[in-house]
Amino acid sequence: MVTFQIQLPEANKDAVVQILRSLQSVGVIKSFNSRENLVTPGKPLAIEKLMELLADSQQQGHEGFTFSTEEAKTFLKAWRLRKR
Repeated sequence: MVTFQIQLPEANKDAVVQILRSLQSVGVIKSFNSRENLVTPGKPLAIEKLMELLADSQQQGHEGFTFSTEEAKTFLKAWRLRKR
Protein backbone atom coordinates (compact mmCIF):
# COMPACT_ATOMS: atom_id res chain seq x y z
CA MET A 1 0.00 0.00 0.00
CA VAL A 2 1.29 3.48 -0.89
CA THR A 3 0.05 6.68 0.73
CA PHE A 4 0.28 10.12 -0.89
CA GLN A 5 -0.25 13.53 0.62
CA ILE A 6 -0.92 16.43 -1.73
CA GLN A 7 -1.60 20.12 -1.30
CA LEU A 8 -3.86 21.96 -3.69
CA PRO A 9 -5.58 25.31 -3.88
CA GLU A 10 -8.96 25.44 -2.16
CA ALA A 11 -10.52 26.42 -5.50
CA ASN A 12 -9.55 23.02 -6.99
CA LYS A 13 -10.79 20.90 -4.09
CA ASP A 14 -14.15 19.87 -5.59
CA ALA A 15 -12.62 18.91 -8.94
CA VAL A 16 -9.91 16.80 -7.31
CA VAL A 17 -12.42 15.05 -5.04
CA GLN A 18 -14.52 14.20 -8.09
CA ILE A 19 -11.46 12.75 -9.85
CA LEU A 20 -10.52 10.73 -6.76
CA ARG A 21 -14.05 9.34 -6.45
CA SER A 22 -13.94 8.29 -10.09
CA LEU A 23 -10.62 6.52 -9.55
CA GLN A 24 -11.99 4.86 -6.43
CA SER A 25 -15.07 3.63 -8.31
CA VAL A 26 -12.90 1.79 -10.84
CA GLY A 27 -10.62 0.33 -8.16
CA VAL A 28 -7.50 2.41 -8.76
CA ILE A 29 -7.73 4.03 -5.31
CA LYS A 30 -8.65 2.02 -2.22
CA SER A 31 -9.59 5.03 -0.09
CA PHE A 32 -8.94 8.74 0.40
CA ASN A 33 -9.77 11.47 2.86
CA SER A 34 -9.53 15.22 2.95
CA ARG A 35 -8.15 17.30 5.77
CA GLU A 36 -8.49 20.99 6.36
CA ASN A 37 -5.47 23.19 5.80
CA LEU A 38 -3.31 22.91 8.92
CA VAL A 39 -0.62 25.38 7.87
CA THR A 40 -2.56 28.63 8.28
CA PRO A 41 -0.67 30.70 10.88
CA GLY A 42 -2.68 31.55 13.94
CA LYS A 43 -5.65 29.37 13.05
CA PRO A 44 -6.66 27.29 16.09
CA LEU A 45 -6.92 23.54 15.71
CA ALA A 46 -9.95 21.82 17.24
CA ILE A 47 -9.17 19.19 19.87
CA GLU A 48 -11.09 16.58 17.85
CA LYS A 49 -8.95 17.28 14.77
CA LEU A 50 -5.75 17.09 16.81
CA MET A 51 -6.81 13.78 18.33
CA GLU A 52 -7.65 12.45 14.86
CA LEU A 53 -4.20 13.46 13.58
CA LEU A 54 -2.51 11.83 16.57
CA ALA A 55 -4.51 8.62 16.10
CA ASP A 56 -3.64 8.55 12.39
CA SER A 57 0.04 9.06 13.18
CA GLN A 58 -0.04 6.29 15.76
CA GLN A 59 -1.69 3.92 13.25
CA GLN A 60 0.93 4.77 10.63
CA GLY A 61 3.62 3.91 13.18
CA HIS A 62 2.00 0.55 13.87
CA GLU A 63 1.87 -0.09 10.11
CA GLY A 64 5.58 0.65 9.73
CA PHE A 65 5.26 4.04 8.04
CA THR A 66 8.15 5.49 10.01
CA PHE A 67 11.65 6.70 9.25
CA SER A 68 14.85 7.11 11.22
CA THR A 69 16.27 10.33 12.62
CA GLU A 70 18.92 10.26 9.90
CA GLU A 71 16.27 9.95 7.19
CA ALA A 72 14.40 12.89 8.72
CA LYS A 73 17.59 14.99 8.77
CA THR A 74 18.27 14.15 5.12
CA PHE A 75 14.71 15.06 4.17
CA LEU A 76 14.89 18.40 6.03
CA LYS A 77 18.22 19.29 4.44
CA ALA A 78 16.84 18.58 0.97
CA TRP A 79 13.68 20.56 1.77
CA ARG A 80 15.71 23.57 2.91
CA LEU A 81 17.75 23.48 -0.28
CA ARG A 82 14.58 23.48 -2.40
CA LYS A 83 13.16 26.44 -0.48
CA ARG A 84 16.17 28.63 -1.34
